[in-house]
Amino acid sequence: RNVVVVDNGGHTIKAGFAGESTPRCIISNSLAKSKGNVIRGLLTPSADVSNVALKSPIDRGYLINGNLEKEIWSYLFNSDNLSVNPKQCEAIVTLPLFALNANITLLADMLFEKFGFTSVALVNPATMVAENETSPSHRLKGVASDAWCGVVVDSGFSFTHAIPVFRSQPVMSAVRRLNVGGKLMTNYLKEIISFRAWNMMEETVLINHIKEKLCFVSQSFEKDLKTCKTVPNPIFRQYVLPDYRTSHTGYVFEDTPNPTEGEIDQILKMNNERIYIPELLFQPTIIGVNQRGISEVIVEAIEASPAELHSVLFSNIVLVGGNMNLPGILERIQREIRELAPSHLEVNVRIPTKPELVIWQGASTFAASPRAENLMVSREDYHQFGVS
Repeated sequence: RNVVVVDNGGHTIKAGFAGESTPRCIISNSLAKSKGNVIRGLLTPSADVSNVALKSPIDRGYLINGNLEKEIWSYLFNSDNLSVNPKQCEAIVTLPLFALNANITLLADMLFEKFGFTSVALVNPATMVAENETSPSHRLKGVASDAWCGVVVDSGFSFTHAIPVFRSQPVMSAVRRLNVGGKLMTNYLKEIISFRAWNMMEETVLINHIKEKLCFVSQSFEKDLKTCKTVPNPIFRQYVLPDYRTSHTGYVFEDTPNPTEGEIDQILKMNNERIYIPELLFQPTIIGVNQRGISEVIVEAIEASPAELHSVLFSNIVLVGGNMNLPGILERIQREIRELAPSHLEVNVRIPTKPELVIWQGASTFAASPRAENLMVSREDYHQFGVS
């Protein structure tokens, strides 16, 4: 069996083959659009990303533009990346929870009609995390692959889901969604920098890089805000912006005490922005998102689950997705959940290595197992019965 495994995220697509431990390629799930509505093409490490807007086929986590996704996936399957003929392959593709039938039909049509996969299975991220947790390299002695219980907190580009899982399947009635993800944080950082420094509203890729390099989760937000006003200020950092002639990405200016004249002209000063942006996950109300913070959302999801599961759910909370790379996020969530949980229950929160790849790795493990064959829908069955 030749099975292509695709984690179709809102920010990036991770793709590879069944049974492999890491994806063969990771590409941007968007096209760069310059002024005048000219599509520049897919983003690559060497691309000039100045003054471009990103046009994405994903909105709020769900596929809405099949034609744009087809263009991106065509690039994914060509000789520079996976180098496969989809008509000779099966496919395992991730699909967010609560996708509408129209979203599913759009994705299925693309897979079967445009690319011609022989069979397709659409899988949910939480079950794939459970697959990864119970793979041979992670499996606890005596724990079967379909017996994993815990909470999967998936915080990515579009949103954050807190998903209680029982026997490797999501408890759908207890799933909670927080409408804060990497996109919202990047966009808000663009607004702050554009108001306080330079107009960088068209520099989405650069601002995202600045966020990933400099932002961190504060363990005491109000205290650190006061620290930002002191001299010396341990939170203050400087970021040297790219000139787009000799470099396309900037860097954190820390080690050289005497910047050159050219570097001084390109320095962006980052102070309380470093902690304010990640704080949106914990206090979304500060920008008008009328929802609880991530820790409260996790506890709410657990409390919405059957009472007999509370003990095991509090003791096994797994954080995945790109936002979990923010320094300090594990310690903050662990502490806040400990304060909110019943005192007699154990609280254990953890982040796997490379949390942004965990869902793909679980899907790869699942695709290589005999159980995946039972979930596959052939092209013939799809033409006869549709997505139902």
